[in-house]
Amino acid sequence: KLWDIKSSKEIRSFERHSSSVNSVAVSPYGKYIVSGSNDETIKLWDIKSSKEIRSFERHSHYIDSVVIIPDGKYIVSGSGDKTIKLWDIKSSKEIRSFEGHSDYVDSVVISPDGRYIISGSGDKTIKLWDIESGKEIRNFEGHSDCVNSVAIIPDGKYIVSGSNDGTIKLWDIQSGEEMAQFVSFDDGEWIASTKDGYYNCSDEAMKYIGFFDGDKLIEKSHPIYKQRRKKSLGVKIGKIIDRYPNGVPQTDVGEIDTWEIDIWDEIDIDEIDDEDELPF
Repeated sequence: KLWDIKSSKEIRSFERHSSSVNSVAVSPYGKYIVSGSNDETIKLWDIKSSKEIRSFERHSHYIDSVVIIPDGKYIVSGSGDKTIKLWDIKSSKEIRSFEGHSDYVDSVVISPDGRYIISGSGDKTIKLWDIESGKEIRNFEGHSDCVNSVAIIPDGKYIVSGSNDGTIKLWDIQSGEEMAQFVSFDDGEWIASTKDGYYNCSDEAMKYIGFFDGDKLIEKSHPIYKQRRKKSLGVKIGKIIDRYPNGVPQTDVGEIDTWEIDIWDEIDIDEIDDEDELPF
């Protein structure tokens, strides 16, 4: 459906899919809509007339995500058949198929320069693909459950992902490294942490924070809680996220008793320097 934002009235309805519509995208100049459906098809619609112009049929499972490349000539789709496909809008022909995920592809986005595809999958990974060659360039691993949403910061340097594991993660696109992860709670509190054991959080979220020495929870009175909390972490991450005008992918963890700050670098809690710097 097409809606008027000011009046909230429905302007037009587009009806030809035989099952639920999972994803829609609008062409760069606002003339066309592209839709992906559980009926295993992608459709191109004229916004003014609401007529179906073209149907794209090569996927063998539902279509979870569709996006139009910035030049308006091609469509990219992600599907439950574990593939990503590149389509020519004029001919409706499949140009290329990207295969490498071991489970459904839930989300696809295009880099600002139109050269790369980023995909998120039920296999818990994010992949970076070269559109021209169809080759996988990089694999991002760190989520512990399905990756439902991916976005790319407009400068093309960072990826943001949202997962069923209840976290949002920030990734460096060149190195493939996880830069930080975010989590929000039902009570409105939040935590941001890095792989190096730094963190920042809302004041009330301290009840969710827990540093561990092996399997032993470190008491809240230990100086590590103060020394590893860096308020500049929120500032630095905020500056990166602010570059993404539509916000980061949403996720929620619900109720958690303790949020474990994983310390990948095996920090010696007895030799922590108050002047430790953030990793980025």
